[in-house]
Amino acid sequence: MSNTPTFKTMFDPMLEHLQAVERLIVTGELTEAANRLNVLQKGSPRDPRLFLMGVALAETAGSKVGAIQAAEMAVKVAPDWAPGLIEFAAVLVRQGLFDRALQQADKAIAAKSANLAVYERAVGVANTAGDLERAARYLKGAQKISPDDLSVRRALGYNLLERGQHADALAVFNALMDVEPDNEIVRSGRARAALKLGEIEQAQSDFDVLRSLVPSSEIYAFYGEIAHGRTPKSQPAAIAQDLFDGYARRFDTHLVGELHYRVPRRITELIKIRFPDLNCTLLDLGCGTGLVGVYLGKPKGGLVGVELSGGMIAEAIKHNLYDRFHQVDLRDALRESPTAEFSAITAADVFIYVGDIEEIVKDARRVLMNDGMFVFSCEATKAGEPDLILRDTMRYAHSESTVRAMCEAAGFKQVDIESFDLRNEGGAPVAGYIVHAYT
Repeated sequence: MSNTPTFKTMFDPMLEHLQAVERLIVTGELTEAANRLNVLQKGSPRDPRLFLMGVALAETAGSKVGAIQAAEMAVKVAPDWAPGLIEFAAVLVRQGLFDRALQQADKAIAAKSANLAVYERAVGVANTAGDLERAARYLKGAQKISPDDLSVRRALGYNLLERGQHADALAVFNALMDVEPDNEIVRSGRARAALKLGEIEQAQSDFDVLRSLVPSSEIYAFYGEIAHGRTPKSQPAAIAQDLFDGYARRFDTHLVGELHYRVPRRITELIKIRFPDLNCTLLDLGCGTGLVGVYLGKPKGGLVGVELSGGMIAEAIKHNLYDRFHQVDLRDALRESPTAEFSAITAADVFIYVGDIEEIVKDARRVLMNDGMFVFSCEATKAGEPDLILRDTMRYAHSESTVRAMCEAAGFKQVDIESFDLRNEGGAPVAGYIVHAYT
């Protein structure tokens, strides 16, 4: 019976061959997969699915150029076939070619053959490229195709939430709660929207339910504290990890180019003053895409990056400046580091996502050698605010006096603090400061 053709393969004899090639790719038999694809393409040179299988083969082999060429061929032989167009967009976005990817996604959904699956993949392309407005348009198109699809409605709610349209998001989630009141994702979206709108009772109620459903969730505990008017001492690492995994490929362009982010450059200037010949070993906490390494160059003693986001590390690796990376929470990295291992430690715009940094400062002092330095930035509190405050942006601000006292209590011999605008936000600079503490 296993050799008997199915109803589907009787009408699509190529399907069985495609599945066989796919199995070869999955098992790593790439040469045999390539040979079979070549034979199939000679027999059916205008079947775009063969070229899409070529995309999978090229990407598995690590050939970015080959993947693009295969996707281009699929589109060339079937220019109006939406699955081929959206696969081309997906290949481009995986390689960080966002403008071209979005152009192809637009073509895919404009094709007559575009179905719900094509729209959903287009949304993923737009989200990865950071174009939330375009993602919203794709989601609305998906709704027209399938107005009752709950997954599309959920995605639209979260898109509205991410774009700051909290009232519209709340309306979407309220409607969804009428249909699926036990859906954790929907309740979480409603709770976040209500919190942003200042509908505190609703936010408290929803986060209390979520905490009872998932008592181990640090994220629900974090937002629950905020809903009840308390400032959490720290932000769960998973929040920052999710944020920067999705932000990695466009991080440098957006933050440096659009928001005038200059903290890493200034931090490296201070390092070079202390170590003009770069004869030092440096630990870069929250290294992100490696901007500290880009501005500093390669220290003679080595450069180590600590970062939660695998996407960020993937971008930092491209600079070929870091000796190694540790994908761990920076608190764990410091706690487990040997005493007096590094000459310098940096943390550029990291502590705004951490919160309480007292133990971090103590561990940094222990890990530093004598005549070393710890350079980091903080967002500044305003007059009359608490020493530690979590702003509506979900970023922490620290009082300068408290941070200075922490450094001195940890044993730093000299603590210098300079006022510094960290970045632009809403068209205005965000006030902060850079600390350089010396052992």
